[in-house]
Amino acid sequence: RWKNYHSMAGLFLNNDMKHPNPPNLDPDCVVPTANSGYYTDDQSVINTSRKDHFILVFDLPCGLKEDIARNDRLCRNNNLERLEYNVWGTVIPDISITNTEIPFGGQSFEFSSYGRPAYGAINCNFTVDNRYDNYYILWKWLNLQNDSKTGYHNGHIKDYSTTISIFPLDENKKPVAEFLYSDAFVTSLGNITKSTRDAGETESTFSFHFSQLEMRPI
Repeated sequence: RWKNYHSMAGLFLNNDMKHPNPPNLDPDCVVPTANSGYYTDDQSVINTSRKDHFILVFDLPCGLKEDIARNDRLCRNNNLERLEYNVWGTVIPDISITNTEIPFGGQSFEFSSYGRPAYGAINCNFTVDNRYDNYYILWKWLNLQNDSKTGYHNGHIKDYSTTISIFPLDENKKPVAEFLYSDAFVTSLGNITKSTRDAGETESTFSFHFSQLEMRPI
């Protein structure tokens, strides 16, 4: 479902008659006057009632596919090749290039270090489905790194990591960009607090770490 976003990106933009493509700017780069056909601060895409404005998509890590495939219930109800979660929270990390200071002539001069510090964890909130399938898959992913009974782990990163894509959505639930997290793996799974007095949906959290980040507009 999500793998065709890159090829469908132009279709999404050109067919959306409510938000036509902006006009080409003249050489002086004069910004056109805002009108009802374009977004303003008052009609930002984040000013909608739902809080899950992101779709998280990933392929199961290689080391997890065989284990999950043996679960008959999951095989009947899920596409194990590509999974998606509706998420919200700190889904985009701080991005920075550190600076370096060089003293000279009684003063200090600032230069780029040309280096990126390590990214922080991505912390996602999600709604647990009524069969706890999406929670179980994340639990098994953690279990791949340290078995809850034996303490065994699969030490090869290619077996327990994958590429995670996060798509911000507009108010029509169409993707507008893609953030790709390479060599990503789940590192924590949050608790679940639920009461019969609580009529809301069951929610939990999970965090993942990664090595590299890339952004692509759609």
